[in-house]
Amino acid sequence: MKKLSSKIGLLVIITVFSSCAVQKNYTLSSTYLSKSKFSYAKNDVKSTTRATYIFGLGSHSKGSLLNKAKERLFESNTLNNDQSFVNINVSWKMTYILPFIIANKCTLSADVVEINKSQIALATALAVR
Repeated sequence: MKKLSSKIGLLVIITVFSSCAVQKNYTLSSTYLSKSKFSYAKNDVKSTTRATYIFGLGSHSKGSLLNKAKERLFESNTLNNDQSFVNINVSWKMTYILPFIIANKCTLSADVVEINKSQIALATALAVR
Protein backbone atom coordinates (compact mmCIF):
# COMPACT_ATOMS: atom_id res chain seq x y z
CA MET A 1 0.00 0.00 0.00
CA LYS A 2 2.89 2.36 0.81
CA LYS A 3 4.40 1.78 -2.63
CA LEU A 4 1.11 2.61 -4.34
CA SER A 5 0.60 5.81 -2.34
CA SER A 6 4.20 6.93 -2.99
CA LYS A 7 3.75 6.30 -6.73
CA ILE A 8 0.50 8.28 -6.74
CA GLY A 9 2.20 11.06 -4.78
CA LEU A 10 5.07 11.14 -7.26
CA LEU A 11 2.62 11.23 -10.17
CA VAL A 12 0.73 14.14 -8.57
CA ILE A 13 3.99 16.08 -8.01
CA ILE A 14 5.12 15.52 -11.61
CA THR A 15 1.71 16.58 -12.93
CA VAL A 16 1.55 19.72 -10.78
CA PHE A 17 5.05 20.90 -11.60
CA SER A 18 5.07 20.04 -15.28
CA SER A 19 4.29 22.61 -17.95
CA CYS A 20 3.39 22.63 -21.60
CA ALA A 21 3.69 25.31 -24.24
CA VAL A 22 1.77 26.30 -27.36
CA GLN A 23 3.45 28.39 -30.04
CA LYS A 24 1.86 30.20 -33.00
CA ASN A 25 3.61 32.19 -35.73
CA TYR A 26 2.19 34.69 -38.21
CA THR A 27 4.09 36.40 -41.03
CA LEU A 28 2.84 39.75 -42.27
CA SER A 29 4.10 41.85 -45.14
CA SER A 30 2.27 44.76 -46.69
CA THR A 31 5.05 46.20 -48.82
CA TYR A 32 5.93 45.11 -52.34
CA LEU A 33 9.42 46.13 -53.38
CA SER A 34 11.19 45.33 -56.60
CA LYS A 35 14.73 44.03 -56.04
CA SER A 36 16.49 46.99 -57.70
CA LYS A 37 14.78 49.64 -55.56
CA PHE A 38 15.83 48.59 -52.07
CA SER A 39 18.57 47.00 -49.98
CA TYR A 40 18.50 45.39 -46.55
CA ALA A 41 19.75 47.73 -43.83
CA LYS A 42 19.20 45.32 -40.89
CA ASN A 43 18.08 41.71 -40.69
CA ASP A 44 15.99 40.08 -37.96
CA VAL A 45 15.40 42.93 -35.51
CA LYS A 46 13.30 41.74 -32.53
CA SER A 47 11.13 42.93 -29.68
CA THR A 48 9.60 40.75 -26.94
CA THR A 49 6.90 41.33 -24.32
CA ARG A 50 5.66 38.98 -21.60
CA ALA A 51 2.68 38.69 -19.27
CA THR A 52 1.72 36.21 -16.57
CA TYR A 53 -1.88 35.35 -15.75
CA ILE A 54 -2.99 33.74 -12.48
CA PHE A 55 -6.55 32.40 -12.51
CA GLY A 56 -7.05 34.29 -15.79
CA LEU A 57 -6.12 37.64 -14.25
CA GLY A 58 -3.09 39.42 -15.62
CA SER A 59 -1.52 42.68 -16.55
CA HIS A 60 -2.02 42.72 -20.35
CA SER A 61 -4.44 41.44 -22.93
CA LYS A 62 -3.15 39.77 -26.10
CA GLY A 63 -3.71 42.96 -28.13
CA SER A 64 -1.87 45.16 -25.68
CA LEU A 65 1.09 42.73 -25.64
CA LEU A 66 1.33 43.03 -29.42
CA ASN A 67 1.07 46.83 -29.28
CA LYS A 68 3.78 47.01 -26.59
CA ALA A 69 6.06 44.77 -28.69
CA LYS A 70 5.46 47.07 -31.68
CA GLU A 71 6.27 50.17 -29.62
CA ARG A 72 9.50 48.58 -28.38
CA LEU A 73 10.46 47.58 -31.94
CA PHE A 74 10.06 51.18 -33.15
CA GLU A 75 11.88 52.59 -30.09
CA SER A 76 14.88 50.29 -30.43
CA ASN A 77 15.14 50.70 -34.23
CA THR A 78 14.75 54.31 -35.25
CA LEU A 79 14.01 54.42 -38.97
CA ASN A 80 15.12 57.08 -41.43
CA ASN A 81 12.61 58.52 -43.93
CA ASP A 82 13.77 56.10 -46.62
CA GLN A 83 13.58 52.95 -44.41
CA SER A 84 10.73 50.56 -43.68
CA PHE A 85 9.99 47.32 -41.80
CA VAL A 86 9.24 44.30 -44.01
CA ASN A 87 8.83 40.54 -43.47
CA ILE A 88 7.13 41.11 -40.13
CA ASN A 89 6.73 37.94 -38.05
CA VAL A 90 4.55 37.69 -34.92
CA SER A 91 5.25 34.74 -32.65
CA TRP A 92 3.09 33.80 -29.64
CA LYS A 93 4.16 31.34 -26.96
CA MET A 94 1.78 30.38 -24.18
CA THR A 95 3.26 28.29 -21.39
CA TYR A 96 0.95 26.56 -18.92
CA ILE A 97 3.02 26.36 -15.74
CA LEU A 98 0.26 25.08 -13.46
CA PRO A 99 -3.40 24.61 -14.30
CA PHE A 100 -4.08 28.15 -13.09
CA ILE A 101 -0.85 29.99 -14.11
CA ILE A 102 -0.24 30.93 -17.77
CA ALA A 103 2.77 32.81 -19.14
CA ASN A 104 2.22 34.56 -22.49
CA LYS A 105 5.13 35.78 -24.64
CA CYS A 106 4.86 37.84 -27.83
CA THR A 107 7.91 38.21 -30.09
CA LEU A 108 7.83 40.58 -33.05
CA SER A 109 10.64 40.33 -35.61
CA ALA A 110 11.22 42.12 -38.89
CA ASP A 111 13.80 43.17 -41.47
CA VAL A 112 14.62 46.81 -42.19
CA VAL A 113 14.96 47.82 -45.83
CA GLU A 114 16.31 51.04 -47.26
CA ILE A 115 14.79 52.46 -50.43
CA ASN A 116 17.38 53.45 -53.03
CA LYS A 117 16.38 57.01 -53.92
CA SER A 118 18.59 57.12 -57.01
CA GLN A 119 16.77 54.12 -58.53
CA ILE A 120 13.35 55.68 -57.79
CA ALA A 121 14.44 59.03 -59.30
CA LEU A 122 15.70 57.25 -62.43
CA ALA A 123 12.46 55.23 -62.79
CA THR A 124 10.38 58.39 -62.32
CA ALA A 125 12.43 60.28 -64.91
CA LEU A 126 12.05 57.45 -67.44
CA ALA A 127 8.30 57.24 -66.80
CA VAL A 128 7.83 60.98 -67.39
CA ARG A 129 9.48 60.82 -70.84
